[in-house]
Amino acid sequence: MKIALVTGASGFIGRVLCKQLQHRGWRVVAMMRHQVQGPWDRALANDLSDVDVHAVFEQIRHWGYGIDVIFHLASLVHAVRVKGVVAEDYFRLNVEGTGRMVELSRLAGARSFVYFSSVKAVADPGENCVDETWDKPAADVYGKSKHLAEQRVLALNAEGVHAAVIRPALVYGRGVKGNLRRMLEAIDKGRMPNVNQAGNKRSMVAVEDLVELAILVAEKDKAAGQVYFATDGERYSTKRIYETIAAALGRSPGVPVPVWMIKGLGLVLGGIEILFPHVLPVSKEMLSRLVGSACYLSDKACRELGWQPKATFESEIAGIVRHFKR
Repeated sequence: MKIALVTGASGFIGRVLCKQLQHRGWRVVAMMRHQVQGPWDRALANDLSDVDVHAVFEQIRHWGYGIDVIFHLASLVHAVRVKGVVAEDYFRLNVEGTGRMVELSRLAGARSFVYFSSVKAVADPGENCVDETWDKPAADVYGKSKHLAEQRVLALNAEGVHAAVIRPALVYGRGVKGNLRRMLEAIDKGRMPNVNQAGNKRSMVAVEDLVELAILVAEKDKAAGQVYFATDGERYSTKRIYETIAAALGRSPGVPVPVWMIKGLGLVLGGIEILFPHVLPVSKEMLSRLVGSACYLSDKACRELGWQPKATFESEIAGIVRHFKR
């Protein structure tokens, strides 16, 4: 029986991964900041910033478990204007924390290590749709920390460990959090404009498809040492996303707002943010994401691993909204 250690197990993606692993007959050791019930066999409460990997290893060994695969999801996510979050926090949790999990894999003799990174580990591609050969460095501290963490993981291949990296695009599914959750809330309350932007291209991926890819990456020999973008293959405009959500919520989409107006508001907000950070409910960055593109190609994973994403945002939105409304 295979045994997996999943960090960030209690999160949106982690729970789906643990449930799928158990469904396939794996034993699952879940690691999270605060211990809760979930689809796992054993649980450990640890913070990546100060976890004692030797103590973790001894506890797992006390249970009579080994570790075949580490799925590392836990990280400090891309936080926009969050009070108290500084650059050092990203490197402490995302880079040094990942380094601790790498050390645990050495102690436990894990054969595979799958790291959930982000498309933000490289620079935004602008209007182009890019594949894994796109290597322009990330501009912000979050992206830089994720890229450095990737290097820590990939270095394990030189030690004979099957290590690989997945860079998911925006992930959707029941229980979604982050920016997509905020978009749902804003549209539901009538607080988000219907941005008349049908020409931009944004990539997304369903959580169930992402989990399927992660398991393939852990098991397929060809994945060792590789980096994979994860998308559903669709290219979503802001208008398409907005109208799909509004229809599922039963909300009128409202009068379309021109892109130039959103960009102008962004410039105004940028000036205000300099003087009064953490005050406004929306930011220049949030508005630029609404009208900009972020398009990635996941042909490599399909070609090399036989991965075939099944879902689209439209096929999943009804379930997303039902969960949101609970």
